[in-house]
Amino acid sequence: MTGAGLRLAGVRRVESERADEVIIANGKLRASGDVASLPTVDLAGLYVAPGYIDLQINGGWGIDLQQTPERVWELGQRLVEVGVTSFCPTLTSDGTTHLTAALEALHDRPSGYNGAHICGWHLEGPWLNPARSGAHSDNAIHSINKGIANRKYMAGDITKERGVSIVTLAPELAGAMDAISTLVKADVVVSLGHSEASISVARMAFEAGATMGTHLFNAMPGLHHRSLSLAAALALEAPSVGLIVDGIHVAPEMVNLAWRMAAERLVLVSDAVAAMGQPSFGSTIEVARTTDGTIAGSLIGLDQCVRNLVSFTSATKSEAIAAATSAPAQVIGLSDRGHMTQGGRADLIVLSDDLEVVMTIVDGEIAYDRR
Repeated sequence: MTGAGLRLAGVRRVESERADEVIIANGKLRASGDVASLPTVDLAGLYVAPGYIDLQINGGWGIDLQQTPERVWELGQRLVEVGVTSFCPTLTSDGTTHLTAALEALHDRPSGYNGAHICGWHLEGPWLNPARSGAHSDNAIHSINKGIANRKYMAGDITKERGVSIVTLAPELAGAMDAISTLVKADVVVSLGHSEASISVARMAFEAGATMGTHLFNAMPGLHHRSLSLAAALALEAPSVGLIVDGIHVAPEMVNLAWRMAAERLVLVSDAVAAMGQPSFGSTIEVARTTDGTIAGSLIGLDQCVRNLVSFTSATKSEAIAAATSAPAQVIGLSDRGHMTQGGRADLIVLSDDLEVVMTIVDGEIAYDRR
């Protein structure tokens, strides 16, 4: 349900530092209106920005989507605490065994829900290179041909209409180019990752319709001065490239390099897992790992990724916010959010000077207020 209206008074736009007011009516941003009749929220000294959009998140606050995808709405209710107003819940190769339940969960929006919008599932696998499986179980990874033969995959379920927005696959696998074309025709974004592809194979995948890379530098060969791999293709040529900026998945210096190479093409993702937001983990563990020490996901929200990007690089506050708002919105074709324009969806965040989330507004209603 959209809110009847709000007037946010005294807020500043991040890009201009100019004090302003924001008018919201019926869940949309308005240039003007009968402000006298609207409830006024005094936010003097704070910033206003579009709500964050997280395209890769596996869980948080004890919710593990790989095991219980039906809890996706609970996760959305908590994500507003870190400024996320739209997200693509993510299933790893292991989690895709619950694909039917995940798709059905999208139709079970709870009554009175006031959390982040679900923008379709991100399937990170199972069509990955076993040599770059990362934290994915080897038993869960399989060939593309096997996937096509299975009705759970590519035979009708993996379409935007059914509720899948992004698929991550390794483009060097047999049948990958045909799979990319099939998925793109079904309005699914194809992202390249967990791969040992060369730059030439990556270029073929871009020509076939792939438009994104999954967590740059992770689960792929690194940059090399003669042997150019997927990492080089993503950093230099991909239309969009996801990056986990927790300072552990990718060293701050490499984040800076990625920013200098890709800048406006970078899309910040949290890749958060169930332990994110759990007090018992946050103070003692920096990153999730498997029993053999492999990194298995981050423990921070997208808000911290934005703050880290400002800290690690020359990115301005406005540029860092864009990497978590307009950039991901463009990836999955969300023209009504990710920016603040008249008539756009009133999905907003209010930030302190150090970019801490103070308030989150979804569809014109206050979903979180730290004050």
